[in-house]
Amino acid sequence: NDRADRLKKRQREQQQEEEEQRALLADPKRPLTDKEQRNLIKAYFRFGSMNDREADIIQEAKLVERDHEFVKSVLDDFITAAQRAVDDNNVKLVEEEKKTGKSLTKKDRKAVLIDFGELKKVNAETAIERPKQLQLLRKAIR
Repeated sequence: NDRADRLKKRQREQQQEEEEQRALLADPKRPLTDKEQRNLIKAYFRFGSMNDREADIIQEAKLVERDHEFVKSVLDDFITAAQRAVDDNNVKLVEEEKKTGKSLTKKDRKAVLIDFGELKKVNAETAIERPKQLQLLRKAIR
């Protein structure tokens, strides 16, 4: 009897934990997982600006059930971090050119890689350039 009571209590606790977990997963503004972040960045690189192709990016990143404004804010944070990294790198390159007295060749310029959240070595230049390139491409196709 005592054993049955303990078993029932454990089942109740387990059920409560599962319900809490389900409630957490239902929150559309919960932080993105590593996989969701990776999918979002990949979709951003594929479709470009969130302003032009929001529905496609959300769909491709499998974030349909998430709060779109929240997803957009995460992407904006990424773009801001990428822009900052590219700007810092450009300042370093200008200083390097002044120091050596000659312009740097393409070989001397390295890709600007940033870490964003759990994602490592994401190309910051691509993050800045791709939306502009894709927008130009869309205009040319129309």
